[in-house]
Amino acid sequence: MAVYGMKPIEIESVSAVTATPSTDLGTTRFYGGNKYQYMYNAGAEAYTGAPVWVTGATDYNFVSTYATFAALTAAGADGFAFAGVVQNATCAASSYCWIAQSGLLNCRPQSSAIAVGDMVLAADDGNFVMSRTGVTNTATTEELASYIANTVIGVAQEVATAAATGTIAVWRR
Repeated sequence: MAVYGMKPIEIESVSAVTATPSTDLGTTRFYGGNKYQYMYNAGAEAYTGAPVWVTGATDYNFVSTYATFAALTAAGADGFAFAGVVQNATCAASSYCWIAQSGLLNCRPQSSAIAVGDMVLAADDGNFVMSRTGVTNTATTEELASYIANTVIGVAQEVATAAATGTIAVWRR
């Protein structure tokens, strides 16, 4: 027997940020053409548009700055991987939120030098930068990590008009 017109039950808004978990960590859902995963912020406050990383040891606990990334690495953590973007609301430290992993992501640009069609990746300060800027011979360890540890995040769908303010749309499969 076919059932028509049924809609999936939604746990909560993908903009929700809570102090206690409202669903199981790792829960995946699709909303507005984007894929989201429910995660815990194990680092400092993560603002809207910030990239986040996880380690193999903590699949659903994310960090959003290279300072935290470096501290955890020094403490023995390894295998950091890009996990997604804080899409809809700033996520306070020690809070739970939905992280956008694919679709049209809202990414905070590091500079206004990002144009439509540029490939972008995470920068060392928790923003995004176009990949063709390259690494210079004066690059910091964090800058090198952004080029070595992270693949290209996606393709810019609009021009960045200001540095480290607002967000630009980036397409990620």
